[in-house]
Amino acid sequence: VLRALAYKSGFTPTDVDAQTYIFAKDVVKQPANIPGYPNPVEPINNPGPDQQFVNFDYVANVARVNAATLASLASAPEPPQNVRLETKGLTNDSTLIWDAPVDGRASEYGVLWRATAAPDWEHSQLVGKLLKATIPVSKDNVIFAVQAVDEAGHRSLPIVPVPER
Repeated sequence: VLRALAYKSGFTPTDVDAQTYIFAKDVVKQPANIPGYPNPVEPINNPGPDQQFVNFDYVANVARVNAATLASLASAPEPPQNVRLETKGLTNDSTLIWDAPVDGRASEYGVLWRATAAPDWEHSQLVGKLLKATIPVSKDNVIFAVQAVDEAGHRSLPIVPVPER
C-alpha cells in the first residue's frame, strides 16, 4: 500500500491518496496456509443465506429505500442535454451551457459541484429556466454537473459537462 500527500510551507496540503499494488508473482508464490491467518473455510452445500442470521426488518427497510429511489428517478424529468463547460476564457468563474431536455418537464435547472476528491455533491445552486449559468467557482478545483428540476421538485440525474473551447 502506497500513501502520499503533497505539502509545501504556506500552501494547503493535498488530501492523502492511497493506492494498493498487487504483484502477481508474489501472490503465485504465496503458500496456501499463511502463519497467523485463518485457514480457508471449507465450502458447504448452502444455496443461500442462513435464515437465522437474516434481519428481515433491515432487509424490508432496504427494499423500501430502493423502491423510493426508483420512484423518485421514475418521476424525475429527463436530464439536460449537451452539457458543456466553457474553457476558452482564463477566469476564476465557471460557465456551463446546456440544452433543454426533450420531455419539456424541466421548470428550472440546478448546478451541482464538489471537490475533485469528494465522493458526493457538496454544493448546489438553482438557476431558474436559464440554459446557461456562471458560477463564481474555479473550474480547476471542482467537478460540475447540471440537473433538471420539475414543478414538483423531482430532480433528474446530474450530467457532468464536457469541455467546450
